[in-house]
Amino acid sequence: MDCVFCSICRGQEDALILDETDKTLAFAPLDHISEGHMLVIPKEHYESLLDIPEPTLCTVMKHVRTISRRLCSSDFDGVTC
Repeated sequence: MDCVFCSICRGQEDALILDETDKTLAFAPLDHISEGHMLVIPKEHYESLLDIPEPTLCTVMKHVRTISRRLCSSDFDGVTC
């Protein structure tokens, strides 16, 4: 079975792409849990969080921080990681 996150990165699954770098993708699931719900993922496939190399995980978290700063400066009341 193919990974849904990989399919989103390849444009084969629908998602609302919110931001992107060369190594990460931020998107809102079409069936979101709450207003403002988004995911930031590495574009490369990993089986789980525990498999992501530290430099890649740092890259993902830097992207999360960049987006969080933008949201907080736009009157969002908080960010959950």
